[in-house]
Amino acid sequence: MQRPLAVVTGASSGIGEALALRLGSAGYDLLLVARREALLTELSARIVREHPEVRADVFALDLCTDDAAQKLLDRAPTASVLVNNAGFGKVGEALSIENGVYEQMIALNVAALTQLTLTFARRMVERGGGTILNVGSTSGFQPIPFQAVYAATKAYVMSFSEALSYELRGKGVSVLGLYPGPTKTGFSEIAGAQEHAKKHARVFMSADAVAALAMDQIKTGKESVVAGKLNAVAATLSQLGPRKAARRVAAAIFKPR
Repeated sequence: MQRPLAVVTGASSGIGEALALRLGSAGYDLLLVARREALLTELSARIVREHPEVRADVFALDLCTDDAAQKLLDRAPTASVLVNNAGFGKVGEALSIENGVYEQMIALNVAALTQLTLTFARRMVERGGGTILNVGSTSGFQPIPFQAVYAATKAYVMSFSEALSYELRGKGVSVLGLYPGPTKTGFSEIAGAQEHAKKHARVFMSADAVAALAMDQIKTGKESVVAGKLNAVAATLSQLGPRKAARRVAAAIFKPR
């Protein structure tokens, strides 16, 4: 009997790594995707060591290249699950960060995710089913000063995922949105938010806890999940309250000290 195949982008660390481990233990073969091949190889070896029946292939790929989506589809044409987890952010005053950083952020968080989602969705519709999990962020629920571009990219992920989910009703393909809040990953180091992470460490979820929620979401097909009860409450309040108030609160939290 053929095992289902899951493709996980951004699998070299954090939520992607944790979710790949859980998918492997749940009976999926895997295609692990990121730029850092050495880390992917280590993860693949760990998965196979813990679950010898699992095939965990490695694909070192820059998702921002023009043909990345097609290359990935060619490697995994029978994928039943695609996890779009790759992405990054940057904290700071928007004018102080080089445009090139934002260009890369938009290319990965928005353009690459869009191309991967649509490319795999078309194949999944042809094959009669599949699940696409797009990893967004609670940052996408409101504008966030000092994370202006990052929050905007995650707002896009939410809007795009919900709209496409509606379009694909009745076609056997589910497009799901997962929205973690602060999570213990390498995100803070890349974003330049180490001090913020230390100050608010008590509210950070573990990557494995977020991955566990993602697995439940994949199994149930729930369209939208905010990871963590506290994050869910905060996301709801940010949408119900005045946007100016939500913006002020966010600015107070993320303003560099």
